[in-house]
Amino acid sequence: MNLNAVAKKAGVSTATVSRVLNGLDQGARVPEDMSVTGFDNIKLAEFCSPALTTAHIPREQIGQLIFENLVPDSEKERLTGREILVEPALVVRESTALARDARAIARHKQTIVAD
Repeated sequence: MNLNAVAKKAGVSTATVSRVLNGLDQGARVPEDMSVTGFDNIKLAEFCSPALTTAHIPREQIGQLIFENLVPDSEKERLTGREILVEPALVVRESTALARDARAIARHKQTIVAD
């Protein structure tokens, strides 16, 4: 496998891809032993196994804002010179889990509640 190609396609460093793959080669399980996340919510993310947790970037909203500022509409207010906030959304799928310490705390709390 060409790590540079994987990293370039994924938009991450070769070192990051190498560490993840090395962990998997050593028997690490996703998400039991390590969580893996992506960015940009590409279509492939939901079809991976396990499905990849990712940040969704509202591309259509960004495109619409750019268009509205480049092609002004006399009836709409232009946003020139203003900061425009576009919020991403976290799409939680199967590739992430609570950290081990958090799971232990959660189990401990459940034990206390059950008693």
